[in-house]
Amino acid sequence: MESFVKFQIIDNIGQILIDNPKKKNAISPEMIKDMIGHINFIEEDPQVKCILIASSNDKIFSSGYDISSIKEDYNDLNHPLIKITNHIKNSGKIVVNFINCIGISNTKKIFLTADKFNSNDALEMGIANFISENSETISDAMEFCKKISKNAPLSLSTLKKSINAFQSSQTLNDNDQGLIKNLIFKIQNSDDFIEGRKAFNEKREPNFKGK
Repeated sequence: MESFVKFQIIDNIGQILIDNPKKKNAISPEMIKDMIGHINFIEEDPQVKCILIASSNDKIFSSGYDISSIKEDYNDLNHPLIKITNHIKNSGKIVVNFINCIGISNTKKIFLTADKFNSNDALEMGIANFISENSETISDAMEFCKKISKNAPLSLSTLKKSINAFQSSQTLNDNDQGLIKNLIFKIQNSDDFIEGRKAFNEKREPNFKGK
C-alpha cells in the first residue's frame, strides 16, 4: 500500500513530509496513523529535538482533512485529528509547521467562510511565523528547526509543556463541552452532512437545506 507520508532524519531533525498530490495533500486517517508512528519513533531518540512537518509540494501545505474518509462512529476520543493533535501536544519535541492558537476572530473567519487563504493571509492571522519563496520553503524551515535544536532539550520540553499547560487551563466547563458534543453529533447525523460529503466527492456545490 502506497504511503503518502515520507519520513527522514536530517541533521538530528525529524522531517515528516505530507505527499498526497492527487488530493492536494488532504490528510486521511491512514496518513495520520503513519505520522503518529513517526512521532513515536522520534520520541525515543534523544538526539532529535525538533520535528518538522512539511509538504512535498512547494505550493500547498494541505487542503485539510480528507472528507471522504469521515466516519459516523468517530467521537471526540477516537477521531484521528484528535489523536494527532494530542500526540503533537504531548510530545517532548518541538513541532514546527502546525497551526496552533489564532484567536476567536480568525477562527470564525476560517470556519464560517471556508475560504482559501494564501501565505500572506496566514502571516497576518498569526498562523505562520514567516513565509518563504517556494523553492526555499523546506530549507528555511530546516534552518528554523536548527536554531531551536541548539537549545537544551530539557528546557525546550519544559517550555513547550508549560505553555500547553497554560493553554489547557483556559478550558470549557462541563456543560459547554456537553453542548458542543451534542451539536457535533447532531451535525454528523444530518442530511446536510451527507449532502456535503456527497457533493465533495462529486466535485459540485452542495445543496444544504438545514436538516
